[in-house]
Amino acid sequence: GRRGWIFLERFCSMAKVAMLKYDDDKKNVVFSNNPAVLQEIFAGGARLRGAAQQGSVQLQQTLAEFGAELHRKSFSTTSTCHVEKREHEKSKSNVDAFAEDAKKVFAIMDACVAYLWEHWAEETRQQTQRE
Repeated sequence: GRRGWIFLERFCSMAKVAMLKYDDDKKNVVFSNNPAVLQEIFAGGARLRGAAQQGSVQLQQTLAEFGAELHRKSFSTTSTCHVEKREHEKSKSNVDAFAEDAKKVFAIMDACVAYLWEHWAEETRQQTQRE
């Protein structure tokens, strides 16, 4: 996925896959009719799991790499409410609207990365208990 919001959603799925006790369970927690999307999520989950198994430093580095990857994604406002808002706010450029969306996504991703780094073990235990 090249779009920022989509990448953030997939990153959350990758983290869930990474915390599964059994790798075979990944097909029970992530759904898509697109095999390429599933492969991207499963590969990202494996990358996160491997980093977590190597230790805190590697996990932090890998999470930061996912955060950096988000910054290379594109952002565009396509929802009807944003289009209508742009029509009414002629003084605000499309770039500003896109920048606001990007800021929101970056903030959510930063919060996810920080939380996961600090709580990985606890979240993995809880995920295992849910299975």
